[in-house]
Amino acid sequence: MVKEIKSTFNCKKSVLEFKKIPVCSYQKNIGKEIKDGTLSRSQALSLLEMMNSIRTLEDMLVRIKAGIPFARRTLIPCYPLVH
Repeated sequence: MVKEIKSTFNCKKSVLEFKKIPVCSYQKNIGKEIKDGTLSRSQALSLLEMMNSIRTLEDMLVRIKAGIPFARRTLIPCYPLVH
């Protein structure tokens, strides 16, 4: 059973105003970045590895929150298990 915790935070009604934020304005891809010299192939692979690690962590947190069991081999699917 989840215990309800009383908050001492007093929320005051107000309005947040933001300046315009561009959406979907980036039009390049990894190949273009490598070709232009903005990103090296090794940097792109490192970025892919970091993105995969973050995605794996997010998936693990969702599974834990939902109570879904998972096997160790599903944690990092693209890497072989180290024994």
